[in-house]
Amino acid sequence: MVKYFVSLLAVALMNSSAAFVPKIWGNTYHPPFACSNQKRMRPLFIDGSKDTDNRASLKEENTQPTIDEKKDAQSSSKETASKQLNQEKNSTDRTEELKSLGLRVLYPPLPPNANGTLQVDSIHTLYYEEYGRQKHEDNCNNVTLGEVKTALFLHGGPGAGCYPNHARFFDPDRYRIVLLDQRGSGRSTPRGEIRNNTLLRLVDDCELLRAHLGIQKWDVLVGGSWGSTLAIAYAQEFPSQVGALILRGACTLRSAEVDWLFSSNGGAAASLPDSWNVFESAVNSSRSTASKNEDAEGSEDHRASLHSHYDGLMGNHSEARLNAAKSFFQWEMAVFSSAQGTSGKQNQSNSKDHDISPVLVWDSLTDACRFVDMDEKEVASNKVAAMGYNVNGSMSEIQPKLRKWLPSIPQSSKSLDKAMASFESVTKIRPVSPIVTQEREKSQNEPSKTASNNGTTDHFIPAQAMLTCFYSVNDRFAMDNIYLLSNDRMAKIQQIPCIAVQGALDRICTPDTALDLKDAWPSMELRIPLASGHSMYDPSITHELVKATDR
Repeated sequence: MVKYFVSLLAVALMNSSAAFVPKIWGNTYHPPFACSNQKRMRPLFIDGSKDTDNRASLKEENTQPTIDEKKDAQSSSKETASKQLNQEKNSTDRTEELKSLGLRVLYPPLPPNANGTLQVDSIHTLYYEEYGRQKHEDNCNNVTLGEVKTALFLHGGPGAGCYPNHARFFDPDRYRIVLLDQRGSGRSTPRGEIRNNTLLRLVDDCELLRAHLGIQKWDVLVGGSWGSTLAIAYAQEFPSQVGALILRGACTLRSAEVDWLFSSNGGAAASLPDSWNVFESAVNSSRSTASKNEDAEGSEDHRASLHSHYDGLMGNHSEARLNAAKSFFQWEMAVFSSAQGTSGKQNQSNSKDHDISPVLVWDSLTDACRFVDMDEKEVASNKVAAMGYNVNGSMSEIQPKLRKWLPSIPQSSKSLDKAMASFESVTKIRPVSPIVTQEREKSQNEPSKTASNNGTTDHFIPAQAMLTCFYSVNDRFAMDNIYLLSNDRMAKIQQIPCIAVQGALDRICTPDTALDLKDAWPSMELRIPLASGHSMYDPSITHELVKATDR
């Protein structure tokens, strides 16, 4: 019997690591138990064990480690365990500190109930996971749990992929939570694939997944950054399938939003000149002659650095791709770090006030706004004034301080039609040398392959950098020529409840887009933590998101 399982395991290991997990427990449900006197099951593997560690018994007898190897392994194991315990303790202490301040924190981590794959076309196969409750758990040991809500979490990027922590923004006793790795992202395959990868195809994927899982409608869509773009687009295409939206760091991928982050004339480049110079010089020298000639059609290309990274990331030269990926992430992290507000900085003074950000709430059809704390109580005017805001000011007076674009792009309902009139249809992507197919296939088997001695990787596929760059360079094409804030599209979702959480100091997705979205969607509740940036794990942002899902 042992030999039989060894043979099965050997066959499974011949497949890619990305495909390995779905083949083990794809579509197999291991529901959690909501009652306190029962333990949640861990997913069963093909050999019947409940943990990969138990597979050690399947090793061949002639692979026993030597005494020295055992000592080294024990020493390393103890060191790793000690670091893990310290990290867990620090995390627990931090969580308790935030809870003592009255802030809501993430729900405890749980294993998934199920996972699976869904092939959506001849190229793409999506990976998804489910957490929380299932319908058959409505009553457990005579404990009534109430209605099960279905939630779809849409990650950012594009290309970032989902992680188990994303499920922790929801109460697992109230929600059936679905995490989806979008095309080319996470454990979906092929990794980093740009073919058949546009906004409307991602929208259709969400609908196909809903039908595949037998879900009547998504009670809540939660999307942050690029995920908010996809959430809005899905709601506009399938409004009857959406109960509510919760957005974080609003993004609609307009050209102005791309230019803010990736143009030499953009606000990010102006505010971080040293980091931009590093980004600009990293790959410009290696640009192809064809690309340079294409850009030199009578005007300066303000996205030249973005296009240089595009050439490197999409080309078939591994070292150039690695260098472009490093530079791309360094620039994004520089902007991201500059966007982190005082609410997210843990190494400040011992004062606990920095964890609590006053929140500007704009939730009515009037121009009125209010400044509240975590308990929805009015914040003292002197505290608001210390942050540069007038507690008695109207939104029309406050908006100029929040906006980062100079000059601001007019986004009143009257100006939207004018903006659409100049919106030219784009039907092709920027030309690029495609990545070798064989190299892509190998990369799926080795997504985390380490660098070699010369600093390169043979099959390195930096999915997030590739897809973010692809969508940014080909913004109109990748967006299927859709202008999300147009009057006709916004009219489809006016009746859908929406809460948008936007860090006032966010430099990745600046408050401009959230304010424009509010202007086009008056019934939307806009909540702006004044001392917060882009991260969903910023204490004030987390508090607002968990409070929103708890409603």
